[in-house]
Amino acid sequence: MTDPHRSLVPHAGPAVFAPAFRFRPSDFLRISAFGFRISPCLYAGLAVFALAGPGVAPAASFRLELGPEIKDNVWEPLGNGTFQATVIAHLGSSGRSPSLARPDQYRLEVLHGDGTSMAGVQWDGVEPGSFTRVFGNHLETATFTFHIPATEDPTNMILRATSLLAPELRHEVNQGVVALPCRFAPAPVLADIPAGAFVMGSPSWEPERAAWEGPQTLVTISHGFKIGRFEVTQGQWQAVMTNNPSYDTGDSNLPVEQVTWADATNYCGRLTLRERQSGCLPTGWVYRLPTEAEWEYACRAGSTNAFAYGPALRSGMANFDGHYEYNSSLGTISDPTGVCVGETVPVGQYAPNAWGLYDTHGNTWEWCLDGWSYNLPGGSVTNPVSSASGAQRAIRGGGLYNEGRECRSAYRLPCSADYASQEVGFRVVLAPVWLNARAAKTNSGI
Repeated sequence: MTDPHRSLVPHAGPAVFAPAFRFRPSDFLRISAFGFRISPCLYAGLAVFALAGPGVAPAASFRLELGPEIKDNVWEPLGNGTFQATVIAHLGSSGRSPSLARPDQYRLEVLHGDGTSMAGVQWDGVEPGSFTRVFGNHLETATFTFHIPATEDPTNMILRATSLLAPELRHEVNQGVVALPCRFAPAPVLADIPAGAFVMGSPSWEPERAAWEGPQTLVTISHGFKIGRFEVTQGQWQAVMTNNPSYDTGDSNLPVEQVTWADATNYCGRLTLRERQSGCLPTGWVYRLPTEAEWEYACRAGSTNAFAYGPALRSGMANFDGHYEYNSSLGTISDPTGVCVGETVPVGQYAPNAWGLYDTHGNTWEWCLDGWSYNLPGGSVTNPVSSASGAQRAIRGGGLYNEGRECRSAYRLPCSADYASQEVGFRVVLAPVWLNARAAKTNSGI
């Protein structure tokens, strides 16, 4: 039997109870249920504890929620080391039992990734260290700003909100990457990508580079996100869209292709709605296409070479036209014995990059969310995304008929948004709505 007095430290939301029996409001964590079992499960990003007795269902109309919640499991960067977060107070009330609500005081603090306290944090511009606030009403919200010292790394910090009345109840957010409590099958397999910075684009000396691969730009990705380990497969597409537009068929693990940019964004929107309705998606998170910056950051996986694998792409390393290999010291290398498969292959047939992503070089081009911009921004930017208002979108990665040079991490091409080809597919990103908000708003159906 699970101990009903156990401490609750929810990863992605307040502690939620659905009691069907007597509850003592004097103790947040103590339940008198006459031997009925408590079965913990992680549901919709919340720690959910459902009381159930033999043949008795919990009272669905009576919910008691306890503890602080950091809204949408995210903090939002405002620039120059300043961030913003909203806290929601769950004080234990429903319409049927308002007397169960009681004021509480929450402490907010910023920690390093290893759990040690971060010194020198300022709250709302004046308060040093941690910050406390009294909440008197159930579901009351308050938005705070906090500033971290310039010497601290914002990609390796934890925001914690703790109840002072019941310190066991706390909510921590670490880079905004949350666990998904459940998934529909088949659904895209996702990799967690950490926040960080990288140099986007190719150096001017790289052989056969295109002008639109520059100028090289220092890009900061301020928040962690999830991205598909594989290109979206035909089986995953059919499970959501019910059709299969692809040219190459016969295996559900082949990448879906012959999809327009709108088709791809519609898939993301429908996938979001499906998982949201099932309770499998944290509040405030959506599926969408990756921005160009996210795509290249995830493709490189820390590499500064022409490819995630290193400086060269040889025949057999990816699904491309292996007659035309590439080495960043020499340029294109003709290989008469190279292999050009001439059709898409099931995802995951070649080696992954350092972050576990497959087929970022070759197989199909991949739609990005951005509209086409001839040049990269240059300088230093955070979470860049180009407006998708024009007729063209950016595609990345190269395809089954492309030469090695066109499969480089930095290579990019414009493509008409209504173009559908055997050579063009996509992979998905799962990220907070606020992250690249202009981009998120272009998702159809969200």
